[in-house]
Amino acid sequence: MLPTTPDDEKRRLLTFVVCGGGPTGCEFAAELHDLLAEDLKHYFPQSVRDMVRVVIVQSRDHVLNMMDSVISEFAERQFARSNITVVTNSRVQAITETSLRFSTKHEDGTVTEHEIPQGFVLWSTGVSLTPFTQLLCQKLPDYQKNKHAITVDAYLRVKGIRDGSVYALGDCATVEYPHLLEHINELFESAHHEGAEITRTELEMFVKNAALEFPCAAGHLQSLVDNFGHFDTNHNGTIDRSEFRSMLEYVDAKLTALPALAQVANQEGIYLGHVFNKLASLQVEHKSKDMSADRKRRSEEISVAPFTYHHHGTLAYLGRAAAADFGQGQTYKGSNLAAKYMWRSVYWSQQVSLRTRFLLMMDWIKELFFGRDLSKF
Repeated sequence: MLPTTPDDEKRRLLTFVVCGGGPTGCEFAAELHDLLAEDLKHYFPQSVRDMVRVVIVQSRDHVLNMMDSVISEFAERQFARSNITVVTNSRVQAITETSLRFSTKHEDGTVTEHEIPQGFVLWSTGVSLTPFTQLLCQKLPDYQKNKHAITVDAYLRVKGIRDGSVYALGDCATVEYPHLLEHINELFESAHHEGAEITRTELEMFVKNAALEFPCAAGHLQSLVDNFGHFDTNHNGTIDRSEFRSMLEYVDAKLTALPALAQVANQEGIYLGHVFNKLASLQVEHKSKDMSADRKRRSEEISVAPFTYHHHGTLAYLGRAAAADFGQGQTYKGSNLAAKYMWRSVYWSQQVSLRTRFLLMMDWIKELFFGRDLSKF
């Protein structure tokens, strides 16, 4: 950028657009703002600094919509104080070398088109299939119908592979959860033994048996017993068919796709490591017996527990502020230096070696006292 560059061109070059208001998009926007406001501003005149603009385009009605609403509102207030523009209920239509076009849906249902001149765009709204995974899904059209990931079962085995010898994990895979409401007739008949309604004792027995058939829903099924009184809307001590439908709708709503987080992939990797060790020991046993492929698979399923994800919370850095959602309504938010380094300490503890921890700590200490290293810019 030269002094002779027209002002409109300067504004375009200094407009940074982030597509996606999830943790990645929000953290990038916050870090970018810190870089611009704390370090680069010393190298440019005030007239240029006033042209800098950071914009987040989010398709939902709030940023960080996967977290508690308290955190979403806190993040938007924090961005407003930092002069980061947040555009919600908007979908990107096209990106050119000099602009970004998006449409915004308003509360009255009307849609308006907008165009932003931009000099930089970051796309953080999700991932698509790589050529290899796309080819795999095309080879199994009857089983692989998800357009964004490989469908796997509760044991992380790729659906459609008969012998169950192919596994997938991480962002490229999505666990297929059962839709219990589709089996309401069979489940209701299996739940009650006497009369036309389900007693609490019968529900407890049903949950125990259903947890074996649908292991990935075991935790949510158990909550049905714990909240028996909530679903018993007529307070007669039993569950009728309509109340049972509400129970299954509740469980189905809870069985959502796993988030695309590092902790999910990490837990899946640890799980598969244990699975492969267990299967290796079973192979020795199978060699001594003449067993069909189906019998071997049933034996493996009995010996290996299905994958269960344990959410440890979600963190987000918001520019000298941080927020965390630990689930069950437990949240944390802070807008001071302590919050920033609390967020950093979590990532520091996840480093794989003492060397990387030491180097990361030294970088943060230098940044605290001397600012960021701009020699490579």
